[in-house]
Amino acid sequence: MKTFAISAILLVASDAANAQPSGWIQKPSGTSRTLHGVLLVDQQTGYAVGDSGTVLRTTDGGESWNAAATGRSENLYALAFVDTDTGFAGGEGGLILRTTNKGIDWFQIPSGTTERILSLAYSVGIAVGGGGSQSIVRSTDRGRSWSVVQSGFFGGGFPGAVMLSNDIGFVGGENSIFQPLVGQTTDGGANWTFTAFYLNGNEGSIRCLDFTDQFHGYAACAVWNGQGAISTSTDGGIQWTTQLFSQPLNGIDFPVSNASLVGYAAGSSGVVLKTYDAGMSWLAQLTPVTSSLRGLHFFDFDFGLCVGDNGTILKTTTGGEPGTSVMVHPKVTAAELMQYPNPSRTGASSFQFRLRSPSNVRLEIYSVLGARIATLLDGQRPEGISTHTWNGTTDSGQPLSAGVYFTLLRVGGERQIRKFLVTK
Repeated sequence: MKTFAISAILLVASDAANAQPSGWIQKPSGTSRTLHGVLLVDQQTGYAVGDSGTVLRTTDGGESWNAAATGRSENLYALAFVDTDTGFAGGEGGLILRTTNKGIDWFQIPSGTTERILSLAYSVGIAVGGGGSQSIVRSTDRGRSWSVVQSGFFGGGFPGAVMLSNDIGFVGGENSIFQPLVGQTTDGGANWTFTAFYLNGNEGSIRCLDFTDQFHGYAACAVWNGQGAISTSTDGGIQWTTQLFSQPLNGIDFPVSNASLVGYAAGSSGVVLKTYDAGMSWLAQLTPVTSSLRGLHFFDFDFGLCVGDNGTILKTTTGGEPGTSVMVHPKVTAAELMQYPNPSRTGASSFQFRLRSPSNVRLEIYSVLGARIATLLDGQRPEGISTHTWNGTTDSGQPLSAGVYFTLLRVGGERQIRKFLVTK
């Protein structure tokens, strides 16, 4: 089950700054092998798995990585953790590795299948295979033992799995006639019902799956013609609507359960996409690589990792958004712009800033698409601390809908931008 964590960030930008650096930074992995999966257990500890039995571990928030000695040569595709100590990696030939000491040692657990373990999820443990009969295996004892609960399909496997609770979970993949295929369980994986669909009439497969609650689901897909797709469901995976993209997409993650607003997807050619509106629109982010990205995971709205070909590991602490560091204007310092509460359930907020001398101040609210929706201040303000209270409505008097917004403070030639979240 996902944990709810929110962190606000402060971006300082200059009107004169033209360069837009990437909000993603490449980190040395120590390997050139393809990495397929990544998972953050907390703000410091994370894991990545890949080809030839590769398991990497970080204890400093993704800055550096060390290889664990697994003693295996099989390709590994999937990761899941029960708690900070106990976790699993899955791979070729039905291989499931288990650790009980924070990823230092790994040992094999019989899985009950010889199919590739393409994805793992844990509340009740679910491991799903690829090829053959597309087996689903589960564990009810913290991964000490596994048994097959579903088989009989012939298709491309289930590379996507998510457990929302001990009872409710989903898997996603491809059936024998090249349709995306979604399975749902409401009894902890003992029984499954399946739904197949097309990607706007196209054949294809689900590469990764995420649900933020039992109704709202998102699938990152590859289309048969080389395109990518993101499909969205609002009825628990029964019906799906699809948007097409130029590159196949391999990973998708909505970091915060029950928010259904901010999410990320990653795929071929270094592509990373971000949505602020529950998948209605997706914005491409700049990354420093062109290699395919195979997996991603976010600990909260802003801190995330991507992994992929050639040992690629990317890290962001800004939600993938670039920040431009400039000389701070002498009349105001970045740390002195405050907004609270953040997040806000209604949009109503208080803003506080400190001026070193009387200055002309403009305070505005913008949508994620760059549209100004409210002007809160526009005029001279005295030296010292100023506080402004806003009722959370636009210039036309409409209340803000749930989503991500930006507060823009202009003082002289400086801009300060603070991101904030409105929930309902």
